[in-house]
Amino acid sequence: MATSVVLPLTGRLDMALSNYAKGYRNNQDVTDLLFPRLPVIRQTDRYWVFGREAQQLTNNTLRAPGSPSERTSFKLSSNSYFCPSHALSAVVADEEKKSYTIGDLNQTTVELLQTKLMLDRQARAAALATNPANYGANTQTLSAGSLWSDYVNSDPIVAVETAKEAVITTGSPANLLVLGYDVYKAVRNHPKIIERFKYSQIGIIGAQELATVFGVDKVVVAASIKDNGDGTQTFIWGKNAILAYVAPSVMNAGVIGAEGQVAPKDISFGKSFVWTDAPLTIDGYGVIIARHPDATAKADLLGVDWYSTENITAPEAGYLFASAVA
Repeated sequence: MATSVVLPLTGRLDMALSNYAKGYRNNQDVTDLLFPRLPVIRQTDRYWVFGREAQQLTNNTLRAPGSPSERTSFKLSSNSYFCPSHALSAVVADEEKKSYTIGDLNQTTVELLQTKLMLDRQARAAALATNPANYGANTQTLSAGSLWSDYVNSDPIVAVETAKEAVITTGSPANLLVLGYDVYKAVRNHPKIIERFKYSQIGIIGAQELATVFGVDKVVVAASIKDNGDGTQTFIWGKNAILAYVAPSVMNAGVIGAEGQVAPKDISFGKSFVWTDAPLTIDGYGVIIARHPDATAKADLLGVDWYSTENITAPEAGYLFASAVA
């Protein structure tokens, strides 16, 4: 058996590689698709909410010569938002930085804090979007023969079409379908789905193919996971499916979920309000690196924060299939 010999003062056997380190990452974050970011200049404020008068035929538009036209009116109310600071920090010792070989340990730590903030944001969004109480009548909890994992009795295509009829009453047809990973696995192998492609599709049916079947612009798979700290992991978005209309950004060529200002009035399912004028931030996002206040600690103190909140602004523009598969 070959042995390794290290001469005195020339090296060490357990030196970490400088071109590889094992690190976990997450799957696609779908939060910005359901809750696109909307820049706001105040931490808290209100936004206008119009009634359905634009859809109503309640007035006589026929006017006789010399007569005034019939007056109409509309309801105008408001809702509020508040962008709290979501923040995390970490201490990086000088000794750790000295022995770290794969890059800048401060930069790596900031990236980790950012990732954890994004995961926390996604967990909040998922809790909001998968709660049936947030949808009024636009929700259905599947069971028994209606479960999309029941390949004999269920028909997810018909179910989604029914949900689309509810959403389109807003005046905007549903354009986004979010599938929890377990739902995606079941649906892509559902006989009713496969039947649609038996003469044209060779290979795996993916999200793009499902979008054509369900008649929406985009199908996304919500497969992000959270580690439970006990050796197990769970999917953040659960076994749910969410159909929604999300107003495309006019600043980003009509892309669903793109950051930026949309039309002055829209009926988008949700928004992420981001306080862009928050102190010590750039567009609401801040990174602070300072020396530890106790000089004897010989360490840097790193912090990140983000001023944002997620709101369902139009529950009538969404439809939830809760517990869509077994």
